[in-house]
Amino acid sequence: MKQVSSNDDNKDVLKEVRDEIVNTIERIAQEYLAIYPTPIVTSTSYATGSSAAAAMNKEERKLEFMTYLTSNGIFHELRENLKPKVQTLIREKFGVR
Repeated sequence: MKQVSSNDDNKDVLKEVRDEIVNTIERIAQEYLAIYPTPIVTSTSYATGSSAAAAMNKEERKLEFMTYLTSNGIFHELRENLKPKVQTLIREKFGVR
């Protein structure tokens, strides 16, 4: 495997990847807030099961949100936007096969 030396072009490619990651995170956050505008209420009391119920609620919400992202094509769209940037970065760093 050939490693290509770092230069200004690599920094631009790396910046593009970072920017795309930031955009992806922002998009996911927007989708999450659109679906769940209110935060999960967690109890600080030591009542039996209260923290377990909050943890279960988090896991259920996480699963529901991941299902939403995949079933509405959002995950696929985000992945397809990020994929060419990562491929370009890898080509710049290691060269073309």
